[in-house]
Amino acid sequence: MPSNKSPGADKTSIRIIKDCLPVILGPLTDNINNSFTTSALPESWKIAEIIPLLKEGGHEVAANSRPLSMLKVLSKICEKVALNQFSDFLIRTDRLSSQQSGNKKYYSTETLSILLNDFFLKSMDNKKLTALVLLDLSKAFDNVDHSILLKKLNNFMGVQKGQNYEHTHN
Repeated sequence: MPSNKSPGADKTSIRIIKDCLPVILGPLTDNINNSFTTSALPESWKIAEIIPLLKEGGHEVAANSRPLSMLKVLSKICEKVALNQFSDFLIRTDRLSSQQSGNKKYYSTETLSILLNDFFLKSMDNKKLTALVLLDLSKAFDNVDHSILLKKLNNFMGVQKGQNYEHTHN
């Protein structure tokens, strides 16, 4: 994790964690592994500082702001470990499309643009008609029923404890 990220609700920075790593690595690893085993975060890791960020318009109207949750650094580290393990699983079991660029290491919107450009040029060379439909899914996750998502995750990779984890994280 980059050291220049904002400190969490407890004002601990990633720089402090990195400096103390030789001493805290064992207990930190134990806590993260215990979190995965029990499907629960330590209560103190759930505390966040909520900061309202102005989107646009006047600051007097609440709808013009969005909340920013400043989580504790240890919670962010645990989340990063979970993401890495999940991503490794998806790659190892060939569950990701080779064309996927989002949320994939070393891939970006630029990678996707190159991929699409190549696809269009090949289609043109083969005199094929090509259409592109673009959808803005940035708010899609806000409407996902998490219980259904967790059931699908269980069916997808046999994760049952995640259902408990979801309820402890709220």
